[in-house]
Amino acid sequence: MTSSSEPVPGDRLRAAALAGLGTLFSPYFFESYYVPLILKAADPKLFPGDLFVGSAGVYKSFFFSLLGAAAKYADLGLLMPVLYALIVCASAVLVFELAMALLGDRKAAFLAVFLLLLPKSAVSVAFAGIDRGAVEPSTFAGVFLLLAVLLFIKGRRTAACLLASSMVYVQGMEAAITAGMFFWSIAAGSRTRPLRETSAAVAALALPALPMIVSAARSGFFGSAPSPEENSLWLGILHARSWYHLFPFSWGVSDWFNYSGWFIWALLVAVHGRPIPRVVRQFVYAVAAMCAFSTLFSEVFPVPFVIKLVLWRSTIYFLMFLLIYSADYLAKKAEEGAPERYLAAAAAAAIFLGQYKLVVCAGLLWLGLESREKRWPRRLLVLAGAAGGLAFCAGPLLRYALPSGRLASFLDIGGISAGLFLAVAAALAAWFSGGRLRRAAAVLMAGAGTAAFLLGWTPSGVRPSRGDGRAWRLVQDWARENTAPGDIFITPPYLEGFRVHSRRGTVLELKDGAAAVYDARFGLAWWRRLNDFGYTNLAVDPEMGRKVRALYEGMDGGALAGLARKYGASYVIREEGCPSGMRAVYTNERFALCSFGAGGRGPGADLGNERR
Repeated sequence: MTSSSEPVPGDRLRAAALAGLGTLFSPYFFESYYVPLILKAADPKLFPGDLFVGSAGVYKSFFFSLLGAAAKYADLGLLMPVLYALIVCASAVLVFELAMALLGDRKAAFLAVFLLLLPKSAVSVAFAGIDRGAVEPSTFAGVFLLLAVLLFIKGRRTAACLLASSMVYVQGMEAAITAGMFFWSIAAGSRTRPLRETSAAVAALALPALPMIVSAARSGFFGSAPSPEENSLWLGILHARSWYHLFPFSWGVSDWFNYSGWFIWALLVAVHGRPIPRVVRQFVYAVAAMCAFSTLFSEVFPVPFVIKLVLWRSTIYFLMFLLIYSADYLAKKAEEGAPERYLAAAAAAAIFLGQYKLVVCAGLLWLGLESREKRWPRRLLVLAGAAGGLAFCAGPLLRYALPSGRLASFLDIGGISAGLFLAVAAALAAWFSGGRLRRAAAVLMAGAGTAAFLLGWTPSGVRPSRGDGRAWRLVQDWARENTAPGDIFITPPYLEGFRVHSRRGTVLELKDGAAAVYDARFGLAWWRRLNDFGYTNLAVDPEMGRKVRALYEGMDGGALAGLARKYGASYVIREEGCPSGMRAVYTNERFALCSFGAGGRGPGADLGNERR
């Protein structure tokens, strides 16, 4: 019988098949806000007056041109799911290969693939995982960058550097982060390697990216806003809109509590897991250095160029390696006996589902169990982990017994999430047991995934709020079929994705503000529009979306008409019905599409109550 440390034929196929499980828990999401940029590349006549789509300095990537060219010959609705399936399967195979290269253990390697199936936040809302839900520059480039990391760890440094450098044309930020890790490792080992080999690797890392770097410099990417006053305003906008990506001093207690789970597991794995090879330690040191560098030159001495690199997203690599070594740790612990098997299964289920509060509890519990020196600290850690885990699992029930407040809200992880956690933990316990129970594990996991799909469960923080999907899609379809391509719409700014199916431009979406970090001029223009909708708060505000919604819902016909005149809009979409002075040309169960007076392009008031 083949040992667990030896690969067997079909392992790559098994890893790719395992990736299909992730699509049940985290279904494919076509409505990415990058889709309009692809549509624009395919048909330059679309979105003629749209600020976001028309801002050339927002995203520099051949990804949009490549898929735009493909979209001329194939329907994106078919092309992108097929491309996504290929990316997910390839990523699963590469994670398996990486885990085998680092661990040499099939069981741990498959568990690593499983733990990395769903996207989960590393630090600074940087998501790592195989199944990220959409085809975007980061997912497209991610599979090649993962291959580059694998090549680098296997000693093929020049090839790895060439591949990582070339990805700057697809996803410059993640390519730069990967290049930073490689450069740190090359520099750290330069004394022990031939100068020729080091020079070749450095050249491979720098030369392919030079044309893109020069182009970015010419377009002003490395500079700041046009004036000191505008630069100060731009920094304020970034604090207000993207503090969770860029400014760690603004993260709240709840954010650090969630992140603390990964740090606990890092300590656990570093002290009690297998020895970590030098190259991986160098990568982690590089990530820590990039995060420290980013913090210094964003929070203490703000430098626009450093802020634009968004270096805290390098923690996706920290999380990837952490979960690979956590898989090894848990797989070994599960072999020690029944209690360890169940506790390892519970910890793996929490990590898989991205239930960060449970990840913290599992880490504390295992940290206590591993402590052999002091009696009371060990007991306290075990008690905190076990009691916390039980409290969170019972949170959906405790909210009916506890008075409403912060404690009840903190403990309640949601009934669906708690149920899925128990089902996945049971399935993993069966899988760890081996033998015939592995069939039960497969049935349980398939059932949990199907339940997640039917109940609409998604990993925490990954899917944006899009309102009622059916109603939102129908109003887009009507706009595409009944309005001119040059028409501009005022849409609820707290929702996103109107452009995707309507093929029409919008005045403002909150989501668009994420691009402000890359283009100061765009950020200033986007902020002025947000001011026109009534929101002017430059302070860090986790409730921005809710407040913008309240402001939009409170706008009367005169205010909307003023916005329409200023930005050339022909139509308004509302959830509350059309205000005075406007008429409905289309309504469904949630939205009303309104026109100004009798001159609108709608087919007539007789369609005002149409329901498709």
